[in-house]
Amino acid sequence: MNDDDEAMGIPEWVVTFGDMMSLLLTLKIHHAGLHERDQN
Repeated sequence: MNDDDEAMGIPEWVVTFGDMMSLLLTLKIHHAGLHERDQN
């Protein structure tokens, strides 16, 4: 961690949490799209 990161005041876990939420949302949308296609 350098001085710039500490000055922003954002904990490192927030970035990891944001990445995880983005991946989960992407997978959910992908799964819903596949499920919709299978019903046709």
